[in-house]
Amino acid sequence: MIHTDVSPTESRSRGRPARPLTAGEASELLAEAAAILASSLDYQTTLQSVAELTAERLACYCLVDVAEQDGEPRRLATAHAAPRQARLLAETAQRYPPDLRQDSPFLEVLGQGEAKQITVTDEWLRTITNGDRAYLRLMRRLAPRQYILIPLIARGHTLGSLWLASTYSDRPFDDTEFTLARDLGRLAALHIDNARLYDQAKRAIALRDEVLGVVAHDLRNPVGTVRMATDLLLDPKMRGSDAALERHLGIIRRQADRMERLIRDLLDVTRIEAGRLAVAAEPTPTGELIRDAVDALSPLVIEAGLHLAVQAGDDLPRVQADRERVAQVFSNLVGNAIKFTPAGGTLTLRAEPRESAVRFAVADTGPGIAADQVRHIFDRFWQAGHADGRGAGLGLAIVKGIVEAHGGEIEVESEPGHGTSFFFTLPRVQ
Repeated sequence: MIHTDVSPTESRSRGRPARPLTAGEASELLAEAAAILASSLDYQTTLQSVAELTAERLACYCLVDVAEQDGEPRRLATAHAAPRQARLLAETAQRYPPDLRQDSPFLEVLGQGEAKQITVTDEWLRTITNGDRAYLRLMRRLAPRQYILIPLIARGHTLGSLWLASTYSDRPFDDTEFTLARDLGRLAALHIDNARLYDQAKRAIALRDEVLGVVAHDLRNPVGTVRMATDLLLDPKMRGSDAALERHLGIIRRQADRMERLIRDLLDVTRIEAGRLAVAAEPTPTGELIRDAVDALSPLVIEAGLHLAVQAGDDLPRVQADRERVAQVFSNLVGNAIKFTPAGGTLTLRAEPRESAVRFAVADTGPGIAADQVRHIFDRFWQAGHADGRGAGLGLAIVKGIVEAHGGEIEVESEPGHGTSFFFTLPRVQ
């Protein structure tokens, strides 16, 4: 007998049988759920159908919570065997999303990674509603007497949870039903994982096609320019003076450099993805890294009609750095800022000491980046505004890979209309 002191008047819900399920009935229900899940990769729809099936045949009501791929929890499905209570359950689920407070009993069970039966008392309801009287009233009206909570785990990752509730005080879930609930959880977790893997595969194919298009575009332009210049050089009538010859050779050299940079970037991204990007870090004066960046990049900043400001003290500590790779970081960050900062704007290079690192910054006075785009800024082949013809979208992904290969961290702060600042750290020499 389940102990409870929940006060609302209890009524038997339609659907949940008064007697325990037999092994044959449990197998039949599991097979039906598997068929539903196999019918579509739209797991939001299929899990709602499974929740309804479960509420009709096993539990009085069912909840499915899923952690989205950004980590945020979402109540994906609700189902109750009694129509009036179904509306109440949906209202409760909408008003009170999954509770992931550090002391939440939900989070405790999910952290253990094992299915668990919970006997509901009024004290337990007060705990989970966290002092919210309106929430407590709704839960009392739902009148759960027992829960089975099943973490949805696939490939070692917790993807969410499945809740089965009984409103009976005189018939708890038995061992057959508990085993069935665990099997349903395994099926649901596998279904969610497979659906997400399929979605990732589709996006990877789309990204591959986009990359091929970007690379083809970025290579076609310099190849066309080189071909035109070589045609002129090969035509005695068009060859012209030594100055013209030098100009055409200069064009070929610049376009060859452009193609080489693109190929190098592609190779760097491949190495980063494979965890094989090599950095030869050694003790390096921070001031020399800043001077290297200023010497190399100030002509480009001036040519773009921008001002360059440097804020770095003379007594900065040394850092562990691969000088050539750090120069690449500054080149990519400053080059990115030049692309998007209107003439007359300012770029600022800063360096300041931290407890165990030196923090560098590259800030601009450009248009800034929208909040929904900031989280994609270090993605491979991603560009603000998507394909806008300003490069292959590899530079910032490479910057992140180089900084992290040094043991540093990188972040970005931006607000539309107020410019963008990139911050990265390099470890101090101890």
